[in-house]
Amino acid sequence: VSAARMAVKIGRTLPCIIDGWDAEESVHIGRSQADAPDVDGIVRITGEAELAPGDIVPVTITGADAYDLEGRVNAPPPGAGGR
Repeated sequence: VSAARMAVKIGRTLPCIIDGWDAEESVHIGRSQADAPDVDGIVRITGEAELAPGDIVPVTITGADAYDLEGRVNAPPPGAGGR
């Protein structure tokens, strides 16, 4: 059921807040406005943008599993910092 609910988000653009950087996977870790930290799933975000924790960016969702989403940042926000 959860996988089906997540799959409907593929193709949508969601605002996501950046929580950090996962060096092992080379992705930013974020969450959508509907996700609570340490409770709900995460969004693994790829893209060329230099992002810092707290940045809110538009992310196009490109994949999903039962609990987490994958997406690509559309454009770096003005004034976004580095990792």
